[in-house]
Formats: sequence, structure tokens, C-alpha cells
Amino acid sequence: MTDIIYKINGIFFSEVKQTLTFEKHTIELEVRESEVLAYFCKHANQQITRGELIDNVWHGQIVTDNAVNRVITKLRKALGD
Repeated sequence: MTDIIYKINGIFFSEVKQTLTFEKHTIELEVRESEVLAYFCKHANQQITRGELIDNVWHGQIVTDNAVNRVITKLRKALGD
């Protein structure tokens, strides 16, 4: 699989390696965090609903709002938001 690297405010996201790299630091993401971030990157500048995110990342599995919020919170922290 070809790795796609996204640049987000000076931070590089490797979809295949599931990592964020900035300067000389690398953060390993959990699988779900990586899937959510990849979905956001592929749909940049588009409004994404919670339902759409659940359908496309959790593939329609039953998931609580808290689980979605937890993944987003961890991503925001990793990205320095």
C-alpha cells in the first residue's frame, strides 16, 4: 500500500504508519484515531456530521457519543489544538 502523507499545520500524518511527525518528534496514533484523521484529511473543507463519521469510520457499528468524543479529543491533543 502506498503511504499518503498529509501536512496539517506543519505536522506530517502518515496514514499507513499511523503516525504524526513534527520536528524530530513522532507520535503513534491508535487505529481508530488514524482512521478518523484520515477521513478528515480526505474530506478537508467539507462539513462532516457525526453520523457520517460513524458510518464511514466505525462502519455503522453501535458507538457511543463518548467514544467518538474521546477519539476526537485525543486527536486534538496530539495535533496541539
